[in-house]
Amino acid sequence: MRRFASIDAAQEGVQQGFVDFVRWPEWMPGVREVTILEAGEDQAMLDTLHHNFGQTFHVIQRCRITPDGLHQSQIKGKFKSWESRWRFVTPPEGGGTTVSCEMKLDPGLVAWIMPRRVLRGFLDRLFEQCLAGAEEQARILTESTVARAAEDTLLQVFETDAGLEIWVEGQRFVVER
Repeated sequence: MRRFASIDAAQEGVQQGFVDFVRWPEWMPGVREVTILEAGEDQAMLDTLHHNFGQTFHVIQRCRITPDGLHQSQIKGKFKSWESRWRFVTPPEGGGTTVSCEMKLDPGLVAWIMPRRVLRGFLDRLFEQCLAGAEEQARILTESTVARAAEDTLLQVFETDAGLEIWVEGQRFVVER
């Protein structure tokens, strides 16, 4: 399965949302809880608690952060195997992010319970919900980064030839020599 879509959020914010694993339950569909079992600079092993199809289950997965996205692979879970590769790219014309997801899935015994077309429909809806959540999460992360940057600089003092130029919360004051 391979899906592409565009969302109205900056690439950095989208990718930051995907690699902030502990916040997945806030926006990623079906994810209830994330426990980081191991973490390194560019990869992590996660125990994720999911709720889908009226069932709650754990998935142990390895996540590897790449310069343009995230690669996930199941170590233990409901399916025989799955792996996904998310990529986030700013389009040449700018504005927003093109998101692609390539998933390789072997449903194993789940295929006996759920026909492939039902599973494909579920995965399509999950992709759309994930994009909506990622767009909202990127917006929240971007707004909080801008707010923190504005909050960080409360006072600035510059020495000029005429005296001191003092900026307090964005207002300019001059103390002449």
